[in-house]
Amino acid sequence: MIDGTLTKRADGSHVVTFERVIPRPVSQVWAALTEPAILRNWLGEVHVEPRVGGRYDIHFREMTVVMTG
Repeated sequence: MIDGTLTKRADGSHVVTFERVIPRPVSQVWAALTEPAILRNWLGEVHVEPRVGGRYDIHFREMTVVMTG
C-alpha cells in the first residue's frame, strides 16, 4: 500500500492506517475531521458521532464512494 499500512485482524477484518504531519494547530485539524459543517464543505455529505464507537460516514461529492467507520 502506498504511503500507508494494511493490517488484517484475527476476525478477518482489515485496518487501513495513514499517518500525516499537518502543520496546523491540533484544534483546527480535529475540527476538520469531526465537525460535519466543515467536512461537508470539504468532502460531501457526512454523518459524524465524534466518540469512541461512534458512526462516521462520508458520501464523497460527485462520486459513488462511501467511507464508513
